[in-house]
Amino acid sequence: MQLISKFEELCKLDKEIEGLIDIDSLEDEILTREEYRDKFIIWKTHAECYIESVSSIAIRNSAETQLQNVTLPLNSLVSSVLTNQLRLPKLPLEYFPGKDIGSFPSIWARFKSAVHENSNLNDVDKFSYLKSVVTSDAEIAIRGLTLTPENYAKAVKILEDRFGRQERIVDCHMNRLLNLTPVRKSFDVIALRNLYDQLEVNIRGLESLGITPDSYSCLLFPIIMKAIPPDLALEYNRKHEKKNNPKSLI
Repeated sequence: MQLISKFEELCKLDKEIEGLIDIDSLEDEILTREEYRDKFIIWKTHAECYIESVSSIAIRNSAETQLQNVTLPLNSLVSSVLTNQLRLPKLPLEYFPGKDIGSFPSIWARFKSAVHENSNLNDVDKFSYLKSVVTSDAEIAIRGLTLTPENYAKAVKILEDRFGRQERIVDCHMNRLLNLTPVRKSFDVIALRNLYDQLEVNIRGLESLGITPDSYSCLLFPIIMKAIPPDLALEYNRKHEKKNNPKSLI
């Protein structure tokens, strides 16, 4: 605006000067005036371009700010949705049929860690996972319970009362030990390995319940002696002089 005002004043002065100078000097004055006019047009154009550029930057910055204000809550929403979609536990969940009560503690411990104590899951989601991993007798035990938060708590209690009672789990492990499949041939390595694994699994299961082999060694020792091949039992008796220590047999 100041540049235009100065140019207008200059034009007024040019007209006043034209009436004061002689004709011989008028041509030079006109040329000088045209040079100033050209310079004015050039500077005016530069100024307009600069103003337009500054305005465009300001408008773009304002638009970006508004877009960020919209994007932030949108990103929060997307993040929330993705979080909800990715709540599925990464650990594979083991199926529990209910027939093998001895396996309930380990299966429930894994489910408890991955799902039951997962703060990202609500009780309805937890119940959905629970229904997906129980089969056979365990599935029948909670069949008919609809997917509600209250019913999830009921389902957990039903399963724990029916399959998680310590005395029933102890009975399960002891029955397994009492019904070990005997190995008749000492060179049957596969059968011996299976026997060893069964002993270890059930002894560890009892130990996890606070029952050590020493507390039932009088029962366990003859069970193991009957389960191993006769020649191995004879060799053991010769070396250990009938010291009834079940751990020495395993």
